[in-house]
Amino acid sequence: EEIVKSLFTNTNERISLEILDKNLANYENKPALVTFNLSVDNGIKKSADKIILKPFLVFPYKEGSIDLDQRKYGLELENLTNFEMEYKITLQENMKIDFLPQTTVFSNEVGFIEMKYAIHENQIIINQKSHTKMLDIEVKKLPLWNEFVKNCNKMYNQSIVLKNE
Repeated sequence: EEIVKSLFTNTNERISLEILDKNLANYENKPALVTFNLSVDNGIKKSADKIILKPFLVFPYKEGSIDLDQRKYGLELENLTNFEMEYKITLQENMKIDFLPQTTVFSNEVGFIEMKYAIHENQIIINQKSHTKMLDIEVKKLPLWNEFVKNCNKMYNQSIVLKNE
């Protein structure tokens, strides 16, 4: 439970999380399933007749940028990571989508990130996928790492704009 809670709350201080049910893999190479209630303080901004929503709750690699002038050695990651999250935003009857970002993908030698946006009936469905590709990143590849982190942060900052009809 602590690991799941820290995954969300360490990267976003606006989140509170309550675990409802868990089916853990007990350190086997199998996915774990956790059901939870999550609430976000100040998750939207209202402006006249529009609502601006930043949909992402988890920001892997957000603080991962390396100061290339100060770093003398490569970067050794503890493990390869793979994050896959799906967000569903149900629209009220009087809400319409004013702006929805396009699907965006970035990939290089050290990492991959993809944000997919789709509309199905009265829901916006967003799939967030990201993973690292190597454990030991040599000094000469640190600019690639920073490029990966920069693109992750660019995608995390995308907003959805809704409007009242």
